Amino acid sequence: MEPLYKKKIQELLSTEFKLIPEAKGTHLLTGESIKADFLCYPKATAIQKGFKKIWFVIECKAPQSSESVKKCLDGLAQVLSYRDSEFEGIRPEMVFLFPEIQQFVQYDNENKYGNQPKNQSDKSKTLLLRQFLERLNIGEISECSKRRFEMRFASNRLYDPDRGQSQIPMLGRAVRIGLRKLKTHCKPQENPTK
Repeated sequence: MEPLYKKKIQELLSTEFKLIPEAKGTHLLTGESIKADFLCYPKATAIQKGFKKIWFVIECKAPQSSESVKKCLDGLAQVLSYRDSEFEGIRPEMVFLFPEIQQFVQYDNENKYGNQPKNQSDKSKTLLLRQFLERLNIGEISECSKRRFEMRFASNRLYDPDRGQSQIPMLGRAVRIGLRKLKTHCKPQENPTK
């Protein structure tokens, strides 16, 4: 099922972003080789709408699983490791999971728990998880329609093709060290693979 999600993300984002599939990288702390589904950089279209000239990574996971929420958590752990990685000499400033977390929860609720309210994950847990992930600069990409998507951190919209870049400063890019919030962990990088 994951190939379908990879194809879908390419369909949704390819007019706005350059997507490099199967980007090979290295985890900077361990030296382990890794591979991300997509290393991405904004095209002129997205830059004109305010998207910063920064690199980001997308990991695609299929919610259809006997343990959908566990699969989501594994995917989130995977993208967290990408925050401390370098791909083809590029360190991404942001990482995203596709599809959004709610799809994994919904799949479990419908297929594992048979829509029984007492067994379902509640929305407050999902919201708390999203707020925590925002602090780690881990976002979600949601499909709003066949041709429209939204990049989000928690409940804050970062970008969509219709409205462009959000005006929230440093959304998805601030780094927290202890209780301090720093501007960014990356030096500005131009597009070396033009």
